[in-house]
Amino acid sequence: MTTTSDRSTPRTGRLPRRSRRGLIVNLSAAQAITLLVAVLLVAVSIPMFGVGAAFWVALLAAGPLVAAALVRRDGFPVVEWAPIVWHFWRRRWTRQSGFRVTAAPRPAGKLALPGEEARLLALTAPTGRSWCTTRGPAGTPRSCGSGHPRSCCWTRKPRTRR
Repeated sequence: MTTTSDRSTPRTGRLPRRSRRGLIVNLSAAQAITLLVAVLLVAVSIPMFGVGAAFWVALLAAGPLVAAALVRRDGFPVVEWAPIVWHFWRRRWTRQSGFRVTAAPRPAGKLALPGEEARLLALTAPTGRSWCTTRGPAGTPRSCGSGHPRSCCWTRKPRTRR
């Protein structure tokens, strides 16, 4: 059995869904490492500073780490947004996020044509007469009366009524 299907749109490639499997208790690697750092911070501060100081370490240092590991923003844990935010901040700090104009603007009358036609220059006089010239190999302009096949001249610019 053969079937034919007429597709008017091209077939697009599809990517699979992002894997949500985690290392431990369905936590990603970044979440697991952040929670491990928070637990180790509290565990080390108890024998070094005592229970009273360890409480403040847990409250002021480990608490935000646990929150960053478990709180979600736009479907992703906050700790997984850290590389994206760091990259954005670094690009802004080094002024690499804006568009910089590197080319000088094209002179008036210069046409954007490829190859040999790039030498074509269209000029318009204040009297309404317009002409185009080309440049020779040495960069010297060719005039309309030179008889060269690549130079041309028009007598009047067509006027438009408004």
